[in-house]
Amino acid sequence: MLRDFSALKTKSGVPLKQVGVINPTDSASLLGIFDRRLTKQVVPVLIGDQFLIEAQMNKLELPLDSVQIVNTTPEEAPIRGVRLVREGAVDVLMKGHIQTSDFLRPIVAKETGIVADQLLTHVALNQVEAYPKLLLTTDGGMVSEPNYDEKIIIIQHGLEVLKQLGYQSPKVAVLAAAETVNKKVKSSVEAKQLKAYFETHASIPCDIDGPISFDLAVSPEIAKLKHYESPVAGQADMLVGPDMTAMNLVGKSMMVFGKGKMAGIVCGAKVPIVMTSRGSNSEEKYLSILLATLVTP
Repeated sequence: MLRDFSALKTKSGVPLKQVGVINPTDSASLLGIFDRRLTKQVVPVLIGDQFLIEAQMNKLELPLDSVQIVNTTPEEAPIRGVRLVREGAVDVLMKGHIQTSDFLRPIVAKETGIVADQLLTHVALNQVEAYPKLLLTTDGGMVSEPNYDEKIIIIQHGLEVLKQLGYQSPKVAVLAAAETVNKKVKSSVEAKQLKAYFETHASIPCDIDGPISFDLAVSPEIAKLKHYESPVAGQADMLVGPDMTAMNLVGKSMMVFGKGKMAGIVCGAKVPIVMTSRGSNSEEKYLSILLATLVTP
């Protein structure tokens, strides 16, 4: 169990990770990638217009000595980044100052892209004071309305991240409005099916429950009050939502009302992808980079 982000530790003996940042001309991206806490884990590879990158680094008083810059136009930067991944020169790919659609286009290109599992999913690791450990939520950022088969991949990606972080048998809650199956609510039916699937087919051991409501998944007091018994109840390590909207709302509620911290990565490509929003500060970018380096094979 990881209580907070300070518990995330770099594995000893692991070589530095090459993190390719696409168009790092915004202060948050540069401050995140050059955070002093990453100096023994990360080698920044800055991909974009060298003049603009160096100008921003000078403005932020960041050292230019020995910085690796791949000079290219802003439009060509994401294409070059994907090429570096395919060549094995980059271990993590990160979005800088660029539109999400432009960043993703070369990643998902059929012939030249780097999608490995046919589906990119978003995994967020959240720290909030109201919960005694880090809580993984998925998918709140990539798959808008996942079907049953896509939810299997979403859960699998979350389990792979937790395994890389040292979890032996994570507790997975497949969320619904209530803990009972309602045939009129597709997500509750699928939650039951997903529970049955992972109880018999999981390649990574886990305890899984679904359908289960949010409060039962994270509150032992409410689970006790409702006489709900489950190895997941009140102890979830991972929350799986019915769709992207639901999990986006859960995540942002934890950040805004819970005053939490979040690290997010995109899974399913040949390398982890850091694709934080334009509203993300340098701390969130740092935490996301840290998470990406820890789950990189």
